[in-house]
Amino acid sequence: MVAPTIASLLDEYLLVERPFAKRANGAADALYELRESYRDDLSALVEIAASHASLKQKNKVMVNFLQAILRPDIAMVLGEENSQTSVFKTKLHQLSQLFAPAYADIALKARLMLADFRRPRFHQRKGGIGQLLESICSAPPERRSFAMRNIVGISESMFDVLVTFVLPSEPCSVPAGIRQAAAEALILRSYRAYNVQNLKVDVDDDSSAPLLATWNFKFCKQEGDSPSTTPVTSPVPAFVAKQLSRGIASFDSADNLSRGHSSLEIFEMSHFAKGLMVAFGNWDEMEDRFDSVLEGYASCTNIPPGEDINVMTVLLRWDADLSAKGALSTNPTSNAVGDCGLSEAVSMRHFLRDPLSSEDLVSDALSNFCRAEPGRINMARRGGVRSITFIVVPPAGESTTYPGFFTFKTRDECKEDPIFRHIDPPMAFQLELARLSNYKITRFGYPARTVHVFFAQDKAVRKRRQGTPPTPKKRRNL
Repeated sequence: MVAPTIASLLDEYLLVERPFAKRANGAADALYELRESYRDDLSALVEIAASHASLKQKNKVMVNFLQAILRPDIAMVLGEENSQTSVFKTKLHQLSQLFAPAYADIALKARLMLADFRRPRFHQRKGGIGQLLESICSAPPERRSFAMRNIVGISESMFDVLVTFVLPSEPCSVPAGIRQAAAEALILRSYRAYNVQNLKVDVDDDSSAPLLATWNFKFCKQEGDSPSTTPVTSPVPAFVAKQLSRGIASFDSADNLSRGHSSLEIFEMSHFAKGLMVAFGNWDEMEDRFDSVLEGYASCTNIPPGEDINVMTVLLRWDADLSAKGALSTNPTSNAVGDCGLSEAVSMRHFLRDPLSSEDLVSDALSNFCRAEPGRINMARRGGVRSITFIVVPPAGESTTYPGFFTFKTRDECKEDPIFRHIDPPMAFQLELARLSNYKITRFGYPARTVHVFFAQDKAVRKRRQGTPPTPKKRRNL
């Protein structure tokens, strides 16, 4: 009965506001027409006029209501195809057709929801990818590479689904072979533009140790680069390789944005860099095992001093318990809870349930963790680790929320550059960050974390006008 109930509520809103949304000259024309319709019941017309008078407040409530029904458990019901949900979707479509400026937020929200409901639901995507992973595990050795190539070559985004297999809420619920295949697919899909070799994933059957993966990689800068020993199906196109060979630079690091360093060194390096990925089920496990994993990695890595070319990725499931509160309390300067105007208790509960709703708090907690132990950053530098990327997975029960990326540079004492937030580092070279070096960058959130929206203001214009607000120049990077 969820869909019919919600549909009736939307219908009540439409019954009042649709006549006003059709009139360009405001409420006067709409009320004049309604007066003819309600000639025998003017009291109903008075109620409609009184309701429309509080349109601004009512629209805020409606937007919050539409956001609330996007909860995974409700959205799963509303996304089904049956007679009850078809009535709800019809009302949602009618909301999306309200073109008057006062209804812009509601119309946009309705259109986004309709687009979301047309896509396969999370549990459907997970079931399909689970079958692909099972086919990889059951394939004979000589066919395993071909089966892996099939899942790596799929164009649709599946990172949020693969993470649930690599780092399930209950490790024993997913076989070790499935976790291993999911980790390989996740890494190979992220490094499709690289020559990846010696990919190895270690996972215990009893889940007593965290999943650990290592690999070597080198950017495929030329068409003649040797193929990977592991399946990589999307090398750099030939015309891009030719451009790179002629010297057109792409930038793979926020350091290039702030310091102007050329990123061609990673393209031109003759040897492979090394990647490390480790998965922790909660914050306590990360505190207990992070240093031992990093120390073991540094001890077996022979990197000359000053050559920080390796990368480390940490998959972390954010746990809504006292350990997460302790992580937050380690930040002595965190006052974002008070700034948001909400009570501290309410904000904390919401933050622990969905950490990505307060991304700056997550970033501060992770940065403080990297700097908590005096030798932690030095140990990473000994291993040649250039960056540490934390992929934060929401707690169990919130698995449909897309994971968040937080990248910290060891040369900057593990301070995050926000321009890199939610960008998969292996693919970040496709963003020509050098073009943004002359702009003051403000990042804007977007419902899909695979889309990155920046607002850029020209620094030179600000200096010339000496305090006069510059004309904003918008640039969107996708």
